[in-house]
Amino acid sequence: MKFLIKPKPPKNFWISRLNLGYFVRSFTILTGGTSTILLAHQIISTYGNNIYALFIVMTSLPSLMPFLDFGLGSSIFNFYTDRRIDRVSSAEEVDLVSVVFCLILGVGIFLFSALFFAIVVAGINLLGISYWDGNLDLFLLLILGATIVAAPFSIGSKKLHAQSQSHKVWLAEGSIPILTYFLILICMQIAGKFEPLMLVVPSMIHLISAVCIFYLSGLHRIIRIPKFAHLKTLGADTIKLGFWSLVLTTSVSLIWHIPKYLYSFSGNFNSVAEYGILAMVLIPAFSLLNVSSTLLAPFARLSKRIELHEFLIDNLRKTFFRSILISSLVTIGICVLHFLDLPAPNFLNSLILILILMATPFWIIPFTAFSNHNDLRWLSVRVVPVLIVGSLGLFLCRSLAFSQSIFLYFLSIFFFFSILAWPHISRDRL
Repeated sequence: MKFLIKPKPPKNFWISRLNLGYFVRSFTILTGGTSTILLAHQIISTYGNNIYALFIVMTSLPSLMPFLDFGLGSSIFNFYTDRRIDRVSSAEEVDLVSVVFCLILGVGIFLFSALFFAIVVAGINLLGISYWDGNLDLFLLLILGATIVAAPFSIGSKKLHAQSQSHKVWLAEGSIPILTYFLILICMQIAGKFEPLMLVVPSMIHLISAVCIFYLSGLHRIIRIPKFAHLKTLGADTIKLGFWSLVLTTSVSLIWHIPKYLYSFSGNFNSVAEYGILAMVLIPAFSLLNVSSTLLAPFARLSKRIELHEFLIDNLRKTFFRSILISSLVTIGICVLHFLDLPAPNFLNSLILILILMATPFWIIPFTAFSNHNDLRWLSVRVVPVLIVGSLGLFLCRSLAFSQSIFLYFLSIFFFFSILAWPHISRDRL
């Protein structure tokens, strides 16, 4: 099997892709953020904080999709980053994509069966929601089912990211909050009240978006039923890489969602709603900062190891200046939201949000170049303890004021990770 290995693209190629990525991501964040804010305003003003708390907890479940590929999608990213394939019908490409797709689908079916038994048969309340007196089991299963079905199709985004076509992924994903807003608004107008079935809307749109991205990547043309020999040959390395990717991606995702779930289990729907409003601004701003990491990851992977440390430091400096600019824009945006009497963080929460954004580059840049199983293991053994320490600290500080506990939580996350990761990059990686 012959592969066409292309030389490293010129620097202006990455600059143009980076600028395009920032433009597309900024546009989708602006339109999606506007839709999210308007929807939050509609729900809070009409039904109150308890319904909004229920809404953001239940509808955040599709955010599990990035790590519901069980880490196996990282094999797809590595494959398309390391190789420039001359023919789409390449046997190795077909084997790898088919094995990964079927493994994710198979593990997903097993996971859904376990969740079905836990919820329906054992009657376990997985989310511990006490501020809703209705039965959420059916809707929770529908949301989880749609999210699990979408997971195999998420490998399409891995291919597009590896080929520096992230703008296609962001365009498709950027339509999710817009469609969610309009569909739920229509449902609310028709029903005249909030119906739990509306909770399923975001997960169904996520599923449609994942399938569209999958077709944009062209992977639908090469999916086959893998033979046992292919599973045996590719399975070991793929599962090893997938395990560490699963540990790392799950930990990173949980960092942003743990406050929401912790307050939800405590029955404090006001804090859930308050964190939802904070995250409504924080997560899109963080996503914009993460553009550098996403688009420069293939370049970093193709760089010589001797250049990696300098590459990371250089991008840390650039991303820090971007965080200052984004923080300024966020501050202006929050003032506009208050002026329009729309949901927005209060002064203390806004200050915390700005401090988090300023510290974010120290968190996201080390993730730029690490993608094989040794890299992921290297990061996982640092991120997982940080997550445990931060979560324990938030649990112990939950009796404090919301702004204080959230500030201490993220401060501990960024501080401990920086201490564990940055001093060892040169020694461990180079």
